[in-house]
Amino acid sequence: MIEERAPSELGAYAGYFHAPQAELAVASIAEGNTRGRLWVAANRTGDDAALLWDQGNNVLYLSGLLASEGVVETLAALVAGPLRAQSLAEGRPYFAARPLTPQARALLSTVIHGIELHEVGKELYSCPRPASAPEPATEDLRVAPIDAELLARGDITGVDEVRDEVRQMWPSEELFLKRGMGLVALVGDRVACWCTTEYVSQRRCGIGIATHPEHRLRGIATFLAAQLAADWLRRGVTPYWDCRAENLASSRVARKAGFALVERFSMWAGRFEY
Repeated sequence: MIEERAPSELGAYAGYFHAPQAELAVASIAEGNTRGRLWVAANRTGDDAALLWDQGNNVLYLSGLLASEGVVETLAALVAGPLRAQSLAEGRPYFAARPLTPQARALLSTVIHGIELHEVGKELYSCPRPASAPEPATEDLRVAPIDAELLARGDITGVDEVRDEVRQMWPSEELFLKRGMGLVALVGDRVACWCTTEYVSQRRCGIGIATHPEHRLRGIATFLAAQLAADWLRRGVTPYWDCRAENLASSRVARKAGFALVERFSMWAGRFEY
């Protein structure tokens, strides 16, 4: 029998999500800084099956003992039913899945039935100490905090993208402004680059970043990431950065900002059909 548990109960199941990248998401969901839902199927042996839905990046984490009678079928119905329906209602058909045990990997295509899945190589970096990144020599560059005033601006191109990122990764803008932080680099009336914290917990936080194509290869992203990382390290919080293994530009920025590789892993990407 599968039961939904409150995200605040995730601490009791932390051992089921034992991987650095998964732990980052688990801690933030448990503290209420990322939306998430947890289902647990209790087995007679005491080895439960667990499905965690990280609603920030729309990722399904699958772990535990899935071979017990009816568990796989129930999980498949859950994914094909309410999870799919809610994802599509929010306009988010694309999702990823990360099985955290060999058995979960073997049964992944059964749990996520009828959907073609593509393996995606990923990398996770952490920042033990930020690099000293020079300020970019870009004319008219201004660095500003992502605060309530900036998010309300309608006269700066690209603010809507920053606002969308905050709303996707946090339960609310208000919670981001209270517990998170972010920086933007402005050139004229455009956001050239934005950098935000996500997956925030007492000891960890993730870094989300994007640079407008016209302003890439100028050191802006490295500068913002290093500044944001330094601020959180002063608070006793270790910043993390993840990207696709094939995204050499992202990994290069991470390393320049002082991040070091801690995990290589795979996720399986799919798409819910309307």
